Amino acid sequence: MHWIKEHSLLIGVAGLIVGINIFLLYISPEEVVTAIGVENIYVVTFLLGAIGGLSTLTGAALYATIITFAVGGATPALLGLSAGLGIFVSDTVFYHVALYGKMSIPDKTAKKLSRITDTLLGFSKQKMLLFTYLYQSFLPLPSDVLMVFLVFAGYKYRTVAPVFLAASLTLGFLLAYFGSTFY
Repeated sequence: MHWIKEHSLLIGVAGLIVGINIFLLYISPEEVVTAIGVENIYVVTFLLGAIGGLSTLTGAALYATIITFAVGGATPALLGLSAGLGIFVSDTVFYHVALYGKMSIPDKTAKKLSRITDTLLGFSKQKMLLFTYLYQSFLPLPSDVLMVFLVFAGYKYRTVAPVFLAASLTLGFLLAYFGSTFY
């Protein structure tokens, strides 16, 4: 009983996620789009991208939502644009959180991270930015860890922001077009 009280928030979030998934098993994508409204789909997608891209746990739900909306009849180009811009906002927020976090980490942790960032600094700037683009565009992995390493390696926001934007838009368009084409 003590464990349940201690982890009630986690249990509640897990229950909500399971409940939504069970609910969505019985509703078609077309019904979801109709219920939300086609004009609201793009705002919802942007907001989910801005919120869903922030966390490791919500990335898969964001991808599934984009595909569901594409299957349900939303315009893939607008869906990809709104998702990509939302993901870009979340990447920007996380970059700045990592930048702020860099100032407040203990020296012991900073030394461990400096070994990794020294390795990253061994790559040319172009190779690192290309890796960042490919990682964020084509891998269904969270970009949280990558943001931390970019910050610790000293990459300025004005350098990585265009890459974040291009990668986020690419990911949004790919999910929307594959969702509308293959399902």
